[in-house]
Amino acid sequence: MIEDLELNDGDTVKILAAQSRERNEEISLTHWDGRIIKGDYDVPELTQEISKIADLTEQKDVSIFGIVSKLQDIKTFQRKADDSEGKLRNFDILDDTGSIRVTVWGKDTELPINKGDVVKIIGGDVRFDDYTSSGYSMNTNFNTQITINPNNLSVEEMDLFDKLREQLRPISIGKVEEMDEDGIEVDVIGRIISISDENQFQRDDGSVGIVRSAVFADETGKIQLSFWDAKAQEDYEMGAAYQIENARTRLGMYDVDLNIGSASRVIKLTDEEASARFIPELSTLEKNDLYKYEN
Repeated sequence: MIEDLELNDGDTVKILAAQSRERNEEISLTHWDGRIIKGDYDVPELTQEISKIADLTEQKDVSIFGIVSKLQDIKTFQRKADDSEGKLRNFDILDDTGSIRVTVWGKDTELPINKGDVVKIIGGDVRFDDYTSSGYSMNTNFNTQITINPNNLSVEEMDLFDKLREQLRPISIGKVEEMDEDGIEVDVIGRIISISDENQFQRDDGSVGIVRSAVFADETGKIQLSFWDAKAQEDYEMGAAYQIENARTRLGMYDVDLNIGSASRVIKLTDEEASARFIPELSTLEKNDLYKYEN
């Protein structure tokens, strides 16, 4: 019904024949066999207190509004209480003052969120977090409202998010090759022009790790990728185009490589998507002197 009515924050509705109940000093309405009618009704103006990300401190029931600047894959875990499987997903939200890591749980992990989407979160909980650059992170809960790409943005908000979105575009491999710092997160697009088999190794703690190497290219250069553990075990197609998000630079003696770990995303592009992003065909890359190997 919410999808059919295309409801957004600030819309006015009339609810007919609803049933009410009170629990924990809160009244809830359920429509059951009643009706919900969207219209232009004379009701008080909706006011929401949206916090700027730079102003956040440890507190509950916080609302923020921004653009998804980083997105990770869904992760599964076993709950200790009953050994059941749970799911979580992390993504970063950016506004014009800063960014914060957000964690969603359960069914919310299946929300169709993409990097560059505008997201409004109403009722999240902010806590201290030593593992984030801002020192804080946000957890959602059962009562949190998450809206993706609301269609009631103002012109000023659309202009701001367009400017922020420009900062999130993938960079060329040629620019990655010019970097001189370890651990910088980058997004790149290109084609896999060679890939090795998996190799196992033993870590200092006795656990077994897996690594797999590939060469990735665009029209500006080529770079070596190192896929680790679960990412190394995925299927990759030689010659296919991919968008790689959240890869980390690793400086070698002469070259810059990219590490693809658990926080990275590897997205295979269709032929149409690759063409729209002007990624050269494999045959074109192979003819380029830039990609010939010395004997």
